Amino acid sequence: MEKCPVFFFAFDNRRNSENVYANNLMEKILAKDNMNQAYRQVVRNKGKHGIDGMTVDELLPYL
Repeated sequence: MEKCPVFFFAFDNRRNSENVYANNLMEKILAKDNMNQAYRQVVRNKGKHGIDGMTVDELLPYL
C-alpha cells in the first residue's frame, strides 16, 4: 500500500484574522495622532527630505 501525502491547511483561519488586521492597517498608519508623532520624530532627528524633495517644513501644512 502506497502512502499519500497529507496536507493540513491550518493557516486558513489565521489568514482570515490577519486580513482583518490588514484592512485597518492604512487607517492606523494615517491616523492623525500617528502622523503627528511620526512628524515630530523626524523633526527631532533632523530628518532630511525624501525622494519627493519635500522638506519637513513643507510637509507640516499637509498634516
